[in-house]
Amino acid sequence: MSIQRLLKWPIRIFVGLLLLIIGAYLILSAALYIEEQRMIREIIPGDPIYVETKDPQQLKLIPGGFESLRERIDLIRSATETIELEFFIYNVDRASRLVTQELIKKSQDGVKVRLLIDFAAPVLQFKPVYADFLRSEGIELKYYNTSSFFRLMSVQHRSHRKLLIIDGKKVLTGGRNIADEYFDMAKEYNFLDTDILIEGSIATAIQESFDFYWKSKYSQNPEEIDYEVTKEELNKVQGFFAESEELESLKTSLEEVEVSGQIIECRDSLFVTDYPGVGPSHRKVYDTIIKLASEAQSEIIAESPYFVLQGDGKSFVDSLPDKGIRFTALTNSLKSTDAFYTVSHMYPRLGNLEASKMDLYLYDGSPLDPETKGRWGIHSKRAIIDGKTSLIGTYNIDPRSANLNSELMYVCRDNEELARLMKEDIDRRIENSWLLLREGKIQKRSLLTKEADFKQKLMFYITMPIANLFAFLL
Repeated sequence: MSIQRLLKWPIRIFVGLLLLIIGAYLILSAALYIEEQRMIREIIPGDPIYVETKDPQQLKLIPGGFESLRERIDLIRSATETIELEFFIYNVDRASRLVTQELIKKSQDGVKVRLLIDFAAPVLQFKPVYADFLRSEGIELKYYNTSSFFRLMSVQHRSHRKLLIIDGKKVLTGGRNIADEYFDMAKEYNFLDTDILIEGSIATAIQESFDFYWKSKYSQNPEEIDYEVTKEELNKVQGFFAESEELESLKTSLEEVEVSGQIIECRDSLFVTDYPGVGPSHRKVYDTIIKLASEAQSEIIAESPYFVLQGDGKSFVDSLPDKGIRFTALTNSLKSTDAFYTVSHMYPRLGNLEASKMDLYLYDGSPLDPETKGRWGIHSKRAIIDGKTSLIGTYNIDPRSANLNSELMYVCRDNEELARLMKEDIDRRIENSWLLLREGKIQKRSLLTKEADFKQKLMFYITMPIANLFAFLL
């Protein structure tokens, strides 16, 4: 048998597998498109939650993680009527044990406690067995969007909202979920984030938005989910939330923390949230951001853990130099990110960012406190316009926040004091950052090679083809 004939079979097998992969991709793409069009055409029965007020709101920025946990505990303990919590992630660790213990105590005191957690499979730890336990303690829990993995588009829609609401009068929101890494308590990797405490009339509207999501068709009672809980599992959960020396030590450390922060009065506030569901008509936070940014006269400063610009967002940023507007952004490097695939998407498109003439900084992964160890990454979602309008919420600069997730945002306009405090905090982080882009000049080394380890670089290269093929899911 000739060499040519021997080579034919491997070639045929390779071509066959290639055609099979292409065919599967085309079928998947067609299914995604059909499902997406169906979701986009979904009718919205009513207006989204969008509230503007001139009533004075009392505000306080909380950039520190451990201080933010102390603030949460104090707020929960102060509740007399209702507590609502809504999070994308509610882990099973020390932070969640402490928060849950405090919720149980308030429930036993007669306070109505409701907890809404997104059901995203990749991050869900607070499974139905925990819901069973909380129900026995008088706490109501629902899961947001329990769609199966096989519903290709609807399962991509997640609630990325983060709220703690006390008595309908005080609201704590920002980028933090409930997990150790959001409160400076993880050993290897922690997030640099920001919360804002809001007290005033707009808290009522924010509470109404929670009710809106709580009652939506996407929110489901755990008992409606097909699952079984054994007695052994329930006993394990009960033991997990019981008092322990470890938690007592954590409580002692929290008691020693002073939650400092200047109280600022805002007399021009806006709260906006997306409507539950997938499709451009559901997305209101993105539209509001573009509207506010379009009113800029001189400068926009933004901070986001991910920086994936596409479509309209890319065109808008590119248009800023012609309007005389300076754009500065802070995001993560490969060293500091928790999502290396977003860096995989950015790298081959760096040349496309030249037209924006932005200043783009990448956090270097180091702790702000020299005595702290581990790797740190940016997680705040905020912006400042013209040194007087402040935006803070849950929206990331990526396609997922723009097109798929439900997000929320609080805006304080015409308040230079709040904008100054926020900028000072961003500037402190920029001091620990590398400059990637300025006036169209790119320093690629800042994104990829600076201090990133072998595993991070390996995953960066492996995921680059996938990240660029499915960029709309990032």
